[in-house]
Amino acid sequence: HKAFSRVCVKLSEVFDSMRKSMTSFSLNDLNTLGLGLDLESRHQEAEKEMLFRRTCKLVELESARRNADRAKPVRKAAMEEVKRASETEFEQICEVAKQEIGR
Repeated sequence: HKAFSRVCVKLSEVFDSMRKSMTSFSLNDLNTLGLGLDLESRHQEAEKEMLFRRTCKLVELESARRNADRAKPVRKAAMEEVKRASETEFEQICEVAKQEIGR
């Protein structure tokens, strides 16, 4: 009987150890999943903000192009310069967006 009792106690200790280990693994997996979801959510939010900034710059660029086309000869050169600056800024934003999304 004593040997059987010792075996049962050891078996109980093994099961208890396995339960603690599995609980630890489960908590770790939940924390890792939560962190992964949080990072993905932040990444999507950053992409959305980047797209919004790019869209605003595109609207600004279209407005600058329209203004340059309609400008009177006196202001034509200044409006062309504004248009070129807007085009450069838009191209830079697009390049950064391509690099960021490609990561």
